[in-house]
Amino acid sequence: MAEQTICGLVNLTVKCNQDCVFCCDGDVKGTGHHLTLDQAKAKIAQVASTGARSVTFIGGEPLIRKDIVEIVGAASQAGMKVCLTSNGTLLTRQLLRRLTDAGLTSIEISVHSFDPDLADRISRRKHTAERQARALELLTPHPSPLTPHVRPPTPEVSINFVVFSRNYQQLPAFVETVAERYGFIGELFINFLDPVGYPAEDPSLVPTYTEVKPYLLRGLDMAAAAGIPFTVDSVPGCMLDRYFLFLRGVREKARGVLYAKETHGIANPQPDSDLSQYYRVNACFDCPAADLCPGVNFRYLEIHGQKEFLPLPEHFLEEGAHLVPADLAGKLPSCLPCAPRASDFAAHATPLVLTTECNNRCDRCQCRSVGERALSPLALARKLDRLAERESSTPVLLTGGEAPLHPNFFRILALLSRNGRKVGFTTNGRVFSYAKWAERAARSGVSWVVVRLPASSGKIDEVTKVPGAEAQTLVGIDNLLSTRAFHVRVEESESPPSN
Repeated sequence: MAEQTICGLVNLTVKCNQDCVFCCDGDVKGTGHHLTLDQAKAKIAQVASTGARSVTFIGGEPLIRKDIVEIVGAASQAGMKVCLTSNGTLLTRQLLRRLTDAGLTSIEISVHSFDPDLADRISRRKHTAERQARALELLTPHPSPLTPHVRPPTPEVSINFVVFSRNYQQLPAFVETVAERYGFIGELFINFLDPVGYPAEDPSLVPTYTEVKPYLLRGLDMAAAAGIPFTVDSVPGCMLDRYFLFLRGVREKARGVLYAKETHGIANPQPDSDLSQYYRVNACFDCPAADLCPGVNFRYLEIHGQKEFLPLPEHFLEEGAHLVPADLAGKLPSCLPCAPRASDFAAHATPLVLTTECNNRCDRCQCRSVGERALSPLALARKLDRLAERESSTPVLLTGGEAPLHPNFFRILALLSRNGRKVGFTTNGRVFSYAKWAERAARSGVSWVVVRLPASSGKIDEVTKVPGAEAQTLVGIDNLLSTRAFHVRVEESESPPSN
């Protein structure tokens, strides 16, 4: 496991001086929710108490606050690096100096087009591009002629570009402008819009990933050639080809990043809760990068469905491994090239039928034939003893029915794996919708899991005759993958498989 890094995230206000057409806050900005100074300082203290190394202030527009300098100073005095996100239009030379003196270490400027007309139409405010260009000029380091090699004390700068239907074709030109004018930036963030807020009301704002992909990949090629560090967010890894390791969810999982944020309680740092909005689609079950990629935003799936997705081709694993970002060096799990897959283990495993019991009620259920092969408790105990005592390289596959329903399931896993034997099991995934079950499996020494689905996505409830079975299955798969303690393989068929 990667060493955990805790990052604080505090939303200071929903107020904003712009009204971007794709804004995920939408009409919420009109509520005027705004932390008081005392509330902001209390949240800073909470974040610092978690051991967070940094805190990022978001909005709305944080610079709309008259007390923003004092807030930045409080976070800096608490011993944390301080970042804030901004559209940049309110930044002045004097304010920048005061923020820097207070301890601001980095700033992310959201720019969605360098074209003046389009920028105004996106923000629904005049002179947006001009004001953002002025902000970026203020943030551009200008060494003194007397000390040309010394960078002045300005915060590190990143640029955030939100991809949506009206600007994605400009992405290559946008990257080209960044390379020409702002090559000093520390990071270029390319974010696919979240279909919430205004986009939920107007789905035409949400392009398909397939439409965006050629422009996105061309832009990434240009950024890589120019030496501009970049991260992509809210785009499935299969749409990034060789750049799949530059996906934010992948990088943060590999680096062990946890967030201290209000969504799940500042005092309880966790992986970004936004990633819980991402679902596995059919293609994910056969994707070699599934252990890393968070999946697809469920709101996107509600608009466009899942027909466009295919597993990431194998050769992109090898190409991607050669493009590993510096922050991931030595931190990637074994799901990358040459790693054994769950199917590799299962193909050579000795099956051991534990139980005929199952929590699904499929019409063409195979549990009857499984029952004919199930061992009596005494025979099972004897076979387990013999397997546990025998040193063998042959892996064992525990199957059923639903193998995890056996009352001694976890004890059996631990018994078989104690001598280094590779042990796996089959499951329909539902019981692992309880995260603690997945955690117990991770502690038991299991090497691989085969999730066997009785039907394709959208039909599981019907086939199993269990309302909510599909939702439980998908959560269970995600919980198993999130442990990163074993290999997971999902097998899907229209008819229930024969275990």
